[in-house]
Amino acid sequence: MQQWTRYDARRAELLSRWPQVAASGWLRANVQLLIDMPDDDFVRLKDVVAWGERSAPGGCYMRELPIKGVDSKWIERRKGVILGLLRAIGMAAPATSELEDALGLKRIPQRIRLRLLCNELAIPFGGLNDFEIPLDQARSLTIAPTVVWIVENQPTFLALPRMHGAVAIAGMGQRVRLIETLPWLREARQVLYWGDLDAWGFSCLNTARKAYHSVESMLMDRRTWNDHIDLCVDEDVKAPPDTSADFLTADEAAMLDYIREQRSLGKGRSRLEQERISWPYALARMQDALTANPAGC
Repeated sequence: MQQWTRYDARRAELLSRWPQVAASGWLRANVQLLIDMPDDDFVRLKDVVAWGERSAPGGCYMRELPIKGVDSKWIERRKGVILGLLRAIGMAAPATSELEDALGLKRIPQRIRLRLLCNELAIPFGGLNDFEIPLDQARSLTIAPTVVWIVENQPTFLALPRMHGAVAIAGMGQRVRLIETLPWLREARQVLYWGDLDAWGFSCLNTARKAYHSVESMLMDRRTWNDHIDLCVDEDVKAPPDTSADFLTADEAAMLDYIREQRSLGKGRSRLEQERISWPYALARMQDALTANPAGC
């Protein structure tokens, strides 16, 4: 009986402040949550939603919220509950998946790590050639590379040799779609993507080429697979949710189909990780790619 008394009291508080929550189904779906939630947390939940109601969009980061007892860790652990209540009262669209958007908070900036493989490109930065910066700052860089390498594996990224006119971008995964926002990349003569030779690698390649159609794949072909067949392993992670091949070439799509077939048959060889490829072999193939499309600084 005491539990239902608590639920009724909290339900009444929420309805008094936000009557529109009644029509959403949120109260019925969260009966046990409202019963079990400690008093302090219930107060904080209401305070967070109330703050979002009256705050201006983009005013502060989550860490800056001026709410007693509320910090970023508290919010992170209850993000789903807060977002659900915000949807219920109409402060967040049903499709909203980011709490920062629903509360009007600043998002943590996307960041990108770059290596300037050409000494001339590093001169304006006092010789600084390896740095990670917010994406907005990366967009405004005054560099003019002729070759851009996008490399998923960090040790491979760090091992890339000096190259005239070249810039390297460190592993971005599906965030590789953000390359479309880099003006200097779009001006480069050659943009090459090198990821793992597996379903995830081709998914990221497809995303990269969707963002910028001129992206070329590197060491993601049947020749590389056959030359390292003894180093291929079983892919021990779930296949990517986006398995489309709309932006792959015919050869790339065929290679992806072959990898999927190997995986479905349980052959134990459905992945060639980037770092398993012989380094002298990789360097020779990289040089071949640049020779086929020579670039200068």
